[in-house]
This record gives sequence, C-alpha cells and structure tokens, in this order.
Amino acid sequence: MNSWTDGKRWSDQFVDQIKGIVGPLLFEQSSLYVDRNEATDLVLRVRDLRIACRMRSWPYAAKYPYQFTMRAFTRNGALSEHQKFVDGFGDWMFYGYASERGDGIGRYVVIDLKAWRSQRITYRIAGDRHANGDGTGLLAYDLRHFYAEPPLVVACSHPEIRVCYRYRPMGDLFADQA
Repeated sequence: MNSWTDGKRWSDQFVDQIKGIVGPLLFEQSSLYVDRNEATDLVLRVRDLRIACRMRSWPYAAKYPYQFTMRAFTRNGALSEHQKFVDGFGDWMFYGYASERGDGIGRYVVIDLKAWRSQRITYRIAGDRHANGDGTGLLAYDLRHFYAEPPLVVACSHPEIRVCYRYRPMGDLFADQA
C-alpha cells in the first residue's frame, strides 16, 4: 500500500465485520424489572464511544501476535494517530489482522485507550520506533509489557491474550503452566 488512501480503502473492507465484533460489547441485557416495566430488553452501556480501527495483513499476525502499532510519524506534518490518542482522542482501538486468505478478520484485540494512556504515564511504557522507509513511521507496543490494572484489553479473539491482562501482571503469561 503506497498511500493513506490505499490503506484506508483496504482496511474499510473489514468495517462490517468489526461492527459485528464490537457491537455486542456495547449492549447488555436489561434486568427483568426493566424488561417488564419499561419494555426494554437491551441497554446501551456507553454513549458517544469513539473507536479507532487498525487492520494489518496476515503475515504480521504470526510474526507479532502480541503487538499493536500506531502511526506516529507523518511525512506532511499532520497529527499522527499516536499523537491524537495521547491528546485524549479515541476511547477504544480495534486492532485486527486479516485472515490468511484475506477475506475476513483472523485475529483481533480491542484496546481501552484510556487504560493505555494511564499505563503509559504510570508505568512509563514506551513503544518501539519503526520507520517505514517512506517518511512515515510507527510506534509498536507489546501487550505483554502492560500490567493487569487498569485492564487494557476489552475483548480479543484469542484467550492467551485475554489471560495476561486482567489477572496477573504482564510477563507472567505462562506462570500457571509450569
């Protein structure tokens, strides 16, 4: 992909599938009382939740299964995705990998950007800088470098990712398998 427009066109093909994954995270079943007395079966958990979406091609899923990246350097001086997140924009980030055939989503993680911002400050977590060779670059973060609190992962496709967040500090991923 040579341009932002090409990348956007490629990733937009996954939007309906992303909505199908994220949608159930936004609703909860109402209580029996609310159902009976207010004719409400589902309750929206949040209002005005802003979700960034980033998709990568399949080969990266096997090479970097615990990584998520953010565009951090632009060639035209525009605000980068990373800077917008640091500035407080975005609530969640859907980070996915296309399936091996490229016709769907193979792996994903939904990241709470408020928790990401908090952990970056509290634990001084910095991403690894990578130049793309075209005047742009990114910061790569390893999920295993984050801590259990505040929980970074809202949802994910693979249980090995979920386990390492909410219950134990990162780095102890395989502690109970010894």
